[in-house]
Amino acid sequence: MKKCLRQNLRNLDREEYQILRRMSRLSKNLYNRHLYEVRQHFFDNGEYLNYYNTYNRIKANENYEQLPSQVAQQTMKQVDKGFQSFFKLLRKKQEGKYNAQVNIPNYLEKDGFYLLDFPNQSFQIKEDYIRVGVPKQFREEHGFQRKEIKIPFSYEEVREKNIKRLQILPQKDAQYFEYRIIYEQETEEVETEED
Repeated sequence: MKKCLRQNLRNLDREEYQILRRMSRLSKNLYNRHLYEVRQHFFDNGEYLNYYNTYNRIKANENYEQLPSQVAQQTMKQVDKGFQSFFKLLRKKQEGKYNAQVNIPNYLEKDGFYLLDFPNQSFQIKEDYIRVGVPKQFREEHGFQRKEIKIPFSYEEVREKNIKRLQILPQKDAQYFEYRIIYEQETEEVETEED
């Protein structure tokens, strides 16, 4: 069973905050760029252009290049999930099993921010913090010196868990951030008595 530990991200210094803010903007830009490719292909050809077919078109995009590659891939996969849901709803509507209006996925706000989704191999958990790397190209483009961000974290809560991902979520127009640790926990079978 997947579970989630969610907390406000505290004790960031000014540079760490600015790094996360800019990365969140790049993630939003990449989301919209990928969405544009998929929507245009759908409008022009009436067919779905999935993640694997758009990857080669998008990987040279500046937003993709500046983000950690696995974070960029996860952002693109969110567009893919949105379109898969859209097509499932369309099929249900055609079968008469869904009555509400079905809308194609929309763009994120131009001046907005989007989550940073780190798969488990793209960060390190230490005893009292999570280490997230800052890509060299991003640092050079934006003038940052910091090679990593250390997120204060109490490892005790998830020590024995199978951690799947770290998500950093911009809140209130990226005035602050929350983080989520998504992990798997084995469920114990409960014996029930029959009457």
